[in-house]
Amino acid sequence: MTEKRINEIVHKLYWEQDVNCAGTMLRCLGEAFQVKLDRQVLSAAAGMHGAGGYRAQCGLVEGVLLFIGIYCELTGKDGGDVAKYCYE
Repeated sequence: MTEKRINEIVHKLYWEQDVNCAGTMLRCLGEAFQVKLDRQVLSAAAGMHGAGGYRAQCGLVEGVLLFIGIYCELTGKDGGDVAKYCYE
């Protein structure tokens, strides 16, 4: 995935469609790693505006952490691995 393509996705989703940072990040990573994301995951991410508006954690970080869990499952890793990678 090129930087240009990332910029196109971010502009379309974040600026034109008002998708939050977590959802935008998930979609970018999904495309970059060729992972189809379930509609339920994207719907769940819709509430993650910096920890649901609480501003405890950036939506960009939330999106990455969610994607790590998804990708680990697809590659045969367990929950312990997910927690380790998210911590790192």
